[in-house]
Amino acid sequence: MVRDGIVLGHIISEAGIEVDKAKIEVMTSLQPPSNVKALRSFLGHAGFYRRFIKDFSKKARPLTALLCKDVTFEFGDDCLDAFHQIKCALVSAPFMQPPDWDLNFEVMCDAIDFTVGAVLGQRKDKKLHAIYSASLEPDDLNGYAKKKFFQELRRFYWDEPYLYRHCSDGTYKRCIAEAESLDVLFHCHGSEYAGHFATFKTVSK
Repeated sequence: MVRDGIVLGHIISEAGIEVDKAKIEVMTSLQPPSNVKALRSFLGHAGFYRRFIKDFSKKARPLTALLCKDVTFEFGDDCLDAFHQIKCALVSAPFMQPPDWDLNFEVMCDAIDFTVGAVLGQRKDKKLHAIYSASLEPDDLNGYAKKKFFQELRRFYWDEPYLYRHCSDGTYKRCIAEAESLDVLFHCHGSEYAGHFATFKTVSK
């Protein structure tokens, strides 16, 4: 196991993992892209270190919008600001430390009108340190599909550590992972304390 050196474009040391400054020096001296090809190149290189840049997707949103189909390439002030924010973030990228496997992990989920997100972290000295985060923004959906998506989203209720769905009959049913479905069917139908119910009875259980 490598404890000190450069691995896959990252510098590994006892302090943790950090970006290779030699690789980003060229990027920090780049001028704003003048066409889609140059923009793709910049985002591709910056995206390689996106884990070191907080809210990378949010910062890069004005830039990625220029890559959409049938969009005229106009590098305005919002794009220029996003371009400089990402370059500054690359220069000041922090160390990334591995998780402490002796501590408990916490998952926090949240949803608002335009996005759904979750953060995996650990608490050290009563302060939460984020380890990984992910968000779902249905930008590729049309207006009707997006409206339907968020209508369905409101049917779900999170009660740590379980996720429930509010059904049309007024009941709440706990959501389970796909990997658990066979175990649930076995306990409801094939175990010693289960019964041979009809289809609708089995589904309701």
